[in-house]
Order: sequence, then structure tokens, then C-alpha cells
Amino acid sequence: PIAIDYAYASQVAYKSLDTAQDQLDLWFGVKNAAVYNETAVETFKKERGFLGSRLVYRLVEFPSVPGFAVIVVRGTKNAFDFLTDIQIYGAAALLQLVRFLLPAGDAWTPILHRVVSFMNILENSSLTNVTPYRETTEFIKYLKEQGRYKQLHITGHSLGGGIAMISGAQTETPAIAISGPNLRLSRLTFQPPVSEEAVNSFTLNYIPRRDIVPMIDDRGILFQEIECNAPLNDAIGCHSIGRSVCQLLFACGSTALTGTRPIPCYCHDDFGFPKPIATGNRTYEDACSADANRR
Repeated sequence: PIAIDYAYASQVAYKSLDTAQDQLDLWFGVKNAAVYNETAVETFKKERGFLGSRLVYRLVEFPSVPGFAVIVVRGTKNAFDFLTDIQIYGAAALLQLVRFLLPAGDAWTPILHRVVSFMNILENSSLTNVTPYRETTEFIKYLKEQGRYKQLHITGHSLGGGIAMISGAQTETPAIAISGPNLRLSRLTFQPPVSEEAVNSFTLNYIPRRDIVPMIDDRGILFQEIECNAPLNDAIGCHSIGRSVCQLLFACGSTALTGTRPIPCYCHDDFGFPKPIATGNRTYEDACSADANRR
């Protein structure tokens, strides 16, 4: 998989399982080039006591690449997810605001991660026990214990990207986030705590310009800014995973060493990107007449 594949997998994580599998088939151009292994997820939840969890994540395998799989974590979709965001990142966001308002506030940056850690000591144990990254971290450990996969990656958008980076840093597993909140200031609040070296070695965040969510917490050294064509008066437009998928396709192209990826019709219809250049006999209008390729 390439960068755009992680972004697209993070986008379809918001869909139902059947719809998501159909869209992966369309994306890769071959049926079952990437397949969901729901059995592994359900077995893990039963064995490790996570059956009541509200966290949504999936394991994607690639039959043509034995021993490789990607865990995809769904991002914020409901009120519970939003409260989870506040629980994990609230202290870091508050201190970022204080740092911004104080004269010479950047001088406090070297100790802010310890202040965030102290603030989170006040968090009661019942909240600590429902932190969602615990589950994805345990899932990675579970898969590694089985020895079935030689290489694991974890990805996600928004909260899903933040969780992916936390679990990736905790387990030394490559994590690719799209519009994820960062974790340098919060790193000591997690259980187990995360070192700055792990953040800088195992996490990568794709950050659309003007996206407010990746402004939360301080970035690690591995990040890639991408453009955003949303209107300036659209406060959340740059956080759209669909728009980010289109931006990556527009900037990097849809033809890669690993094959050609289709251009979703919503890139032009909904987000205003130029119509893609036809490579065959079908026009853009013909190709986008079917609803299956619109979302």
C-alpha cells in the first residue's frame, strides 16, 4: 500500500463492512486484493474481554503480500467518540491555548508534557479503563504474539488516527494518521507512557492545511502537510477525509508503482477538483453515472 491507500482505507472505515469491502475491491481494481479479517477481531475481543467495546476497527489483509496486514481505526462519528477526544486530548489542548496566550509561551514547551501528565493524574480510574487506545494496543500485541504477520501497520482518520499513533508508538508499530491529533505533549499520560523517540520513529501524520484537529497537541518530527481547497469560511472542510483522499490523488497522481487507483467522482462533483483526464474511451460523465463510484 501507498499513502493514498491508507487514506482511502481510513475513509471506508466509516462504512458498513459489506459496503467497505465493495469499495476496497473497486479501489484496488481486483476483487479481494484487500480483505477484512473480522474473525480475528471478534476472536480477540472474546478472548481479551473487549466484547462491549464501542471502538470500531478492522484488520485488512493483502493475500498477494503474505504476512502483511493493516489495522484501520474508525474516526469520530458520534457523541461518544467526541467525548473520547476530549478525554484524551483536553489537557494538552488547554495548555496549548495557555502557551499561546502567555508572553514567551514557547519557553514552557520543554516541560509542558510533564504538566499535561500531572493534570491527567486527576483523571479517575473508571475513565482510564475506557481509553480506546488500550484496546488497539492490546490487539497489536495479540497479533504479534500469534506470529501470523511479519509486518503490521495501523492507520486511521481523526480520532482513529490519534489512536493509531498512540498504539503504534506504544508497540513500536508503524502508524499512519490522516488528520490525527498529535501526542508529544500527551505522551506521558498514556498507559504505558510513550517516549519522544517512539513518537518520532513510528508515527506519521498527514496534516491538511487549516485542519483544526491536527493542531491539537504538538507534532512529532514525521508529518506531511497537504493542501486544502475548502473555502476559508468553512471551519471543518479541511478535516474531511474525502477531501484529503482527493487532495492526495490530485497532488500525487492516481497511477503508482503498485497500480492505478480510480478517481472518485466526488472529487470533482463535491470538492471542486478538476475533472480527471480520461485514459480510455469513457468520458467523465459516463464513468460517474453509476452511483457505485460516487462514494
